[in-house]
Amino acid sequence: MVAAEQLNGEPPQLAGKACEGFLCESYVYEGRLEASANVTHLKFGGVWHRLYFEPGLIFWRVSRPDPTAWAVPTKGWAYPHTNVAELADLFGQVLEGYDMEAGDSNARVTFRFQNGKQVVIQDGGDRSDFRIA
Repeated sequence: MVAAEQLNGEPPQLAGKACEGFLCESYVYEGRLEASANVTHLKFGGVWHRLYFEPGLIFWRVSRPDPTAWAVPTKGWAYPHTNVAELADLFGQVLEGYDMEAGDSNARVTFRFQNGKQVVIQDGGDRSDFRIA
């Protein structure tokens, strides 16, 4: 369960909609993976939504423009995308819903699809990662 003070932005109404895209933007520093889901981009109903975290907080925004991978080579930073929709066979799958949880320094959002797949985005210790269940 998430209290209002643990949310920033309006969680989108996605239940019952088909998945059109699910990307996790990693953070790589000097070639080392630091987070596999630094930012998560979800496309439902023709709109990209952005999910990200700060300790104990869940942020929701609309992504504009469409998400693209990027990097700052002079700093050693890279933000490649993982196509989670492709990995988990989610294209066209209807989202049953998602659950949000947040504590003092951690947060989790679990997406449940009609094909039985779940994608969990977990933040803790200022690191966000995804896993497919």
